Amino acid sequence: MHIRYFAGDEADRRFVAAALADEAYQQNYHERSNLEAMRRSALAIATSSMVRQVPAGVSVTSATIAGVPCEWLIAEGADMSRLIVYLHGGGFVRGHLALQRANAALIAQAAGTPVLAIGYRQAPEHPFPAAMDDVVAVHAHLLESEGWPPGALTVVGESSGGCLALGLAVHLAELGALDRQPAGIGAVSPMVDLSLSGASWHYNARRDVADLDTGRRLVDMYLAGASASLPRASPVRHDFVGCCPVLISAGSHETMLSDAEFLARKAADAGTDVELHVHEAMPHGFTRFDTPIAREALVAVAHWCAMRSRGRR
Repeated sequence: MHIRYFAGDEADRRFVAAALADEAYQQNYHERSNLEAMRRSALAIATSSMVRQVPAGVSVTSATIAGVPCEWLIAEGADMSRLIVYLHGGGFVRGHLALQRANAALIAQAAGTPVLAIGYRQAPEHPFPAAMDDVVAVHAHLLESEGWPPGALTVVGESSGGCLALGLAVHLAELGALDRQPAGIGAVSPMVDLSLSGASWHYNARRDVADLDTGRRLVDMYLAGASASLPRASPVRHDFVGCCPVLISAGSHETMLSDAEFLARKAADAGTDVELHVHEAMPHGFTRFDTPIAREALVAVAHWCAMRSRGRR
């Protein structure tokens, strides 16, 4: 396993501290009064002045693939022979294509490849495994109907999207279809253990915006009685034998950090090519902030993906 540590500067730390101390940001993140309010507040975060917006030079086009709403994000001069599939976060409940559209656009720009963002179904209307089924359906369509070779694709997911990205590897392993794996999977601030039992939920509790009570509520809505021990729900339960290369990127102040580190070590011990990026003093969801370390984190993921995909022939 290769570990990279990204140091933040004082400006990064001040920016994040101000964001986390912002009353409106905190209220929006922790909104739990009802489902509509939770989703409205999540979208309010996406339009905050503290959050990066879609950069110029990246086109955004709606599409429906395998019955799932998606978006194509294509930067000027993109290499159309490769593709990054992007899965947004939102705790499986309050996510939306708009929530991290700017992150997907930055990845498209930095990688120089098109990005396909998947608007998978949300709980509680569509509990587990509906979101995973949508990701699987779009991936299968890309391979079977559009002729994309698996090696031309990489998959990137953030937060709950990171869980789903790694869940795709679980699904393909359970099918015995390791030859259909993407060239690599990037998981950014991923939720990988839905039992929420990792030590960092406690030792980072005062340093992160993601808290255990909110996490439990979102996970309960998503699982709807299904077991968190299922590998498709909690990829940390998978053995990762024969898995494609994996990149895990997280902040050192994240409540989910220990889960991500455990998965990285487990996958590496199974023989998987694993790279772990840890970003100094960063909380969950820091990649949305308009600050250098956040941009650096996503650019590193984009470059990692670009190096691993082989291109469509």
